[in-house]
Order: sequence, then C-alpha cells, then structure tokens
Amino acid sequence: MSARPGQGIERKLLVSSVTVLASTLIGFLAIVILLNVSLSQRQKAAAVSSIRNTLLAKGQMLAANNALALSGMVGDNSFSGVASIIANTVSSDRDIVYGIYMDERRRPWAFADSLHPDGLVKSAYFLEDSLSIWASSVPGATHRWSHTAGVDVYEFAAPVMVDGRRMGSVRYGLTTALMENAIAAAAAEARQSLVKMLGALVMLGTLAIGLAYLAARRQAKRITRPIEALQTAANAIARGDYARPLEVTGEDEIALLAADFDSMRRTVKDYTERLEEMVQDKIREIKDILDHIEQGLFTIGLDGKVNPDYALSTNAVLGVADVSKKSLAELLHLDAAALSEWMDWFAMVKSKHRSLRWEKILRVCPVRELRLDGADGRERTVIVGYQKMLNHDERLEKLMILVQDVTESRRVEQAIRDQKQRHEDEVKAILGMVRYGESIPEFLDDLEERIQRMSVAADSLSTAEVGAYRSLVQSLSRDLHTLKGTSATYGFEALARVMRMAEEWLVARPGGSMDTNPWSGFQAFLMDMRSEQSRLLGLRGEMARGGPDAVSIADHRLAELRALARALEPKTSASVLGSGTGGDDGLRRLLRACRDLDSIPLGRWAEKYRRMVGRLGESLGKRLELKVEPEGLEISPRMFAALDEPLVHMIRNAADHGIETDAERSALGKSPCGKITIRIEERQGNLDVTVSDDGAGIDPDHVASQALAKGLVSVETLSRLGESDRQKLIFLPGFSTRDSATEISGRGVGMHAVVKWAEERGGTVDVDSLPGQGARITLRLPSGLHD
Repeated sequence: MSARPGQGIERKLLVSSVTVLASTLIGFLAIVILLNVSLSQRQKAAAVSSIRNTLLAKGQMLAANNALALSGMVGDNSFSGVASIIANTVSSDRDIVYGIYMDERRRPWAFADSLHPDGLVKSAYFLEDSLSIWASSVPGATHRWSHTAGVDVYEFAAPVMVDGRRMGSVRYGLTTALMENAIAAAAAEARQSLVKMLGALVMLGTLAIGLAYLAARRQAKRITRPIEALQTAANAIARGDYARPLEVTGEDEIALLAADFDSMRRTVKDYTERLEEMVQDKIREIKDILDHIEQGLFTIGLDGKVNPDYALSTNAVLGVADVSKKSLAELLHLDAAALSEWMDWFAMVKSKHRSLRWEKILRVCPVRELRLDGADGRERTVIVGYQKMLNHDERLEKLMILVQDVTESRRVEQAIRDQKQRHEDEVKAILGMVRYGESIPEFLDDLEERIQRMSVAADSLSTAEVGAYRSLVQSLSRDLHTLKGTSATYGFEALARVMRMAEEWLVARPGGSMDTNPWSGFQAFLMDMRSEQSRLLGLRGEMARGGPDAVSIADHRLAELRALARALEPKTSASVLGSGTGGDDGLRRLLRACRDLDSIPLGRWAEKYRRMVGRLGESLGKRLELKVEPEGLEISPRMFAALDEPLVHMIRNAADHGIETDAERSALGKSPCGKITIRIEERQGNLDVTVSDDGAGIDPDHVASQALAKGLVSVETLSRLGESDRQKLIFLPGFSTRDSATEISGRGVGMHAVVKWAEERGGTVDVDSLPGQGARITLRLPSGLHD
C-alpha cells in the first residue's frame, strides 16, 4: 500500500523544515517590527514634545517682549505705534494667527490678522469673550489652548505695565497647524524607514527559506529512499510475494530496520510455507480439547442460531444426540414465553454489553439453571453460563453458552448441609436439655398432648361443618404457634422448623379452604413431628443415665408424696401442731418440703426466658432485658410447664410489638435497652402472672382501626367500646398490627392462644397500658394451678 498524496515522509520532512524556518523568521520579523514601532513611537513622541515646547517658548517670549515694547507707547497714548507693532509682529511670523492689544477696560487699541493687516481699530468697542477676560487678568506672560474659528491655537497673553500700573494686555494667537505638519512629516519619514527595513528582512527571509527548502529536500530524499524500498518490499509481502530480497545499504537506524525487516520476511516465508499444516494441527488440537472436556459448550450467532462447532460432552449434559441439529429453545428446554424472555435478554446483551458490566447483565439472565430428567428417572441439575465473544474490533460476534451437570455435586453439598444441620440441631437439643432439664419432661408431655390433639383435628376436618371447621383450624394454628415458640426457646431447632413449615402450610390456604385431599400434606408434617419427638425422647433417655451422684425418683412417687403432704398439712395444723409438743415446726417444714419436693426458684426457671429474649433481641435488632419478680419464689415443674405456653406468647408479643427500636427509644429519652418483667404472686386466692414492658404501649385507636380493617369487628361494636375494651381487641383471633407475618409474630395467633389457655383453666386475662409508657398483661388463675 502506497502513501496517500500529500502524506509521504519526504513531503512531511519538507513541510516541517520549511514550517520551522518560516515560523522562526516570522517571529524574528515580528520582534523587529515591534522594536521599530516602539522606537518610532518614542522618536515621534520626542519630536512632538520638542516642537510643542519650541512653539510655547516662542509664544511666551513674544508676549513678554511685546509687553515691554508696548509699555512706552501706551504711556504716550500712541495708538498708531501700538497698531504698527502688533501688525508687524503678526505679519512677520506664519505661526501667529492674530494679535490684539486691549486696555485695562478690554477696549482694543490694535487688532491684526490675515484680514486686518494694518492692525488699526476703526471703532470703539469692548471685548467680553472668555479669552479676553482671561487675558485681562493674567499676572504675567502665560498661555492657554483654545479652538477659535475652526482652528486650534495657543493663546499667549502678558500684562502691559506703565510705572507699575497695569495699563492693558497684549495677546497673540499661535496656530498648531505648522507644528502638526512637522509632526506628520516626522512620522511619515519613520514609516518609510520601517518599510524599507522590513522589505530588506522579507527578501532575506525568503532567500533563507528557499535555501532551507532545497537542503531539506535533498536530505529528505536520502532518508525516504530506503523507506520507499521498505514499502515496496512490504507491498510485495502483502501480495504474497516473500521471495524478493530487500537491499538497503548504510549503518543508520533505517538500514538496521531494513535488515530486521528482511529477516522477518524470511521467517514469514518459512512460516507461511508450513502454515496450512499448522492450521490443521491446531484445528485437530482444538477439536480434541472440545471432545474431551467434561463441561459442555456451544455458541450461537447474533441471530440466535446454534453454530455447528461444540464440545462433544454437550450432548450428554443436555441429553441430545447432536447439539448442532437442535434449536436454542430445544437445547435450553424453553417454551414460547420463556424463549421470548430469553431473546429479550439477548437483545439487551447485544446493545448493552459495552456499557454494562458483564456480571450485571448475567444477573438478569432468565435461564441460569435447568432441571432435566435423568436416565435413572431422577432429576438432574444443569447450570448454564454465558460468555460474550468479541471480534478484533471489540464488537460482539457470538455468545458462548456453557452447560455443566452439577447434580452429584449438589447432592453431596445438600447431604453435607443436612448432616451439618442435624449435628447442630442435636448439639442445640442437648444443650437445651442440660439447661432446662427440670422442665423437659413437662415439655415432652405437652408435645405429645398437642400432637395427639392435632392428629384428631386433622382427621376431623374433612367432615366438619363450617363453624367447627374454622374452630379446628384455629386450634391447629394455636398449637403450632405455641410449639414453634417453645421448641425454639428450648433450642429444639429441628422441631421448631417443622412447626414453622406446618404453620406456613396451614396459613397458605385462604379462609382455611382445602383441596380434594386436604390433609395429606399435614399428615406428613405430623410424621415429621413424631420423628423429632422420638429423637428428643432418645436423647433424653441417653442423658438420663446419670453418674454415681444422680438419684432418680419416679414421677408417681413424687405425686404421691405431694398429695399426702397436702392432705396431712391442714389436719396436722389443727391437732398435732396445736398440742404444743414442740415438734410442730419440724413437722410443718417436713410436710412443706414433701409438697415442694421438686420446686425450683423462679429465677432459675427464668434462665430459659432470658435466653429466649436474647435471641429475640438479636432477631429484631433490639436490646432487650428480662427481669423476674420475685426471683426466690419456688415453682414446681408442673406449674412452670403449665405457664410456659402463655408466657412464651406474652414475652414474644412484648419483644416484637411493645418494645421500640433503640433509635426510637433514644429519641423519646428512654434507655436504649427495653425491659420485660415477669411477676408471679398469689393475691386473694388467685395466682396473678403478669408480663409487663416499658415500651410504646397499646394505642386503643390504632388497635381499633386495625381490627376494623381486618373485618374482626364492626363500626357499631367499636362505637360501644371504651378505651380498655379497645385495647382488649388484641386478643381476637386473627388480630395483628403487622401487615405481614414474620417468624416471631404477625399471624394473629399468639395473644388469642393466651386467652384460650386462660379460659380452659378457669382464669381471665386483663390488659393495662398507657401509650408511650408500656403495657401490662395479667393472667389471673386459680391458685391450685400448681397441684
């Protein structure tokens, strides 16, 4: 390929050389011109100043001399003499435009100009112009510039004194025209000198440029001749002619470049002669790689069609006989809608692959994983990856699609996760049994009772009427919600997961509606519950094998001792204890010890709830603290087990709904740590169990609006309810202030379960709250609950 016209190295060298020299000369000329212009300006200014000063000195001297000459004539009243001097002075000097003598009253005695050469004044009058007034008052010879009759003049004036008395003033007007002509002549002469000098410089510069051009052209020829030889050889190589040798003499860089180029020519010649063989070898190598890699891959063009070349393993991964004979929809198992979505994504790839990061584009790809049927009937998992392929212009040329069967690795990973989960669940269950060993038997009994109840409810639902159906569903929801919370509290995570999934399965059916075989899914959950129950019983059995210091007392023996102590206590107090034998105190303590043989202080029981509150705080992002009052109150396991269900619900409700976030509490001036308090006391034959918090309290208006929005109460009913009754709407089934359910609350089950629990035991539930100051929920139960 030859150089384009005007783009050759020779021309560039000539242009650059001439440009540099011309730029240098132009710069030199510019400096000379500036220096000469500056010198001419200074000379002109000096000439102007000299001419002006000469004119002013002449006028000043003329006025002063004439004032002396006229003083004698004025004293003698020689009007003709005065006129003669004025006229002679004006006619003898071309610079003088006019001359005037006027007396002290500004009456002119003589006035001479080009129209009045004799200087005689024919009639008497007085001069009242500004120049005359100025001239009549000057103390000595002086001057002033003025514009008179279209001519610029310098007015010179001097007083005429006779015996020390001012008799009048003499005035002369000197024109600046001659001065300006002299100045113009000086400027013209300076310009002519500058033009002559510039002409000489331009001729000298032109000659220099011409000589430089000839020298540069000669040198350029010497430089470009071997380059032209290189270009000729390169053109020959471009045409496939590698046989022509390149001969360039010299020892400069171009000669060395030519030698290297000729060496390259010989190498390319040898390489080209065996290129076809190398290409075939490379194609076979690439094909071998594609045929032996485990990961499948194929490419598609910008039109979405599958290209014929692909990795052999792709057939096995995608379960087809020949990838090249399948369409993209068949390979990726896409129906019409999925294919349309994928093609929309591919269109985005083609338009946005430059402006968007590839990872971001991949994230929105609709097909990243395939579920395919395996030969053994088991489902296979195939992950799909994509890689853009660009041409030499960095434009998208095709898309590579990579497919890999990860079924076995996914199964192994899942097995590892399951094994790890089982191990973690077992560790947590063991820790829970160690921490809460006293209450575990009651929990397991409660678990058995509720599973039995849920089994009966599930069997009854298929034939239940509408009212009974809803009641059974609510009962199931309460049992699941309670067991979910208590299982998590004890650390029985696997059982808690089963309860949560069963609860979500139940809630997922709007209005409790079921399909044809509604409880087949729930029966599977019941089987999982039984499985987890058996695992917990097995763990408890293994842990029950205590060391040498352990003493085991059968439950029926404990029950017998408690019953006997309670039966004897009042009789003993009435007879034996009243006899004054002195053994009453010891007997009373013995009976009380028998009655409370397995009782444990409330503070110890509360450890379970403290841990639960800690986990709730971490889940909700709140700082929570639990207190119990009185910590030393001893409670039997039966009473603790009975209270566990409502306490779990009330504590979770206080943590989630009652306590504000740390930021909200700080804004309100509260301690960032929210406090939940459990208090148990006997009062007037009843057992009061209170859970209170220092949170936001219960807003009766907000509760009422939520209940109304969920259809749990009518407007008419709300109009009859006071503030306290509106707060109690939180106990309605299905009520929650949450718009969506969470793992902790939001299904409207927990507080209703508390009410149902209290009613079943002959108790009541009360609520007391002040908005912004917290809430207190109290269970009032018969005092014999612990029997």
